[in-house]
Amino acid sequence: MLAGLATPLVLSVHTVVSFDFAVGVVPGWHTTIFPPYFVAGAVFSGFAMVMTLSIPLRKLFKLEDFITIRHLENMAKVMLVTGSSWPTATSSKSSWPSTRAIPTTSR
Repeated sequence: MLAGLATPLVLSVHTVVSFDFAVGVVPGWHTTIFPPYFVAGAVFSGFAMVMTLSIPLRKLFKLEDFITIRHLENMAKVMLVTGSSWPTATSSKSSWPSTRAIPTTSR
């Protein structure tokens, strides 16, 4: 139940933060791909942290009956999909150069 309440909050916070990054005043960095990319990275790193903590704690506290291999494999599948499909889908968009001129200073 807590995860159902926290998921919309996490998505909205990460989307707003990534919009801040996307519309910053850094020359050449103005793209709308940041919000979903940022959220996908948060999902990936969240699952990585859960796995990093749950695998040792599973052995330490003898939780093999509660945290099964099936759970770990399903988390690994989510990480595999998030880590491999999203960069592939967005690489064509992010590889286009910016059309905005980058200001240079001459001395």
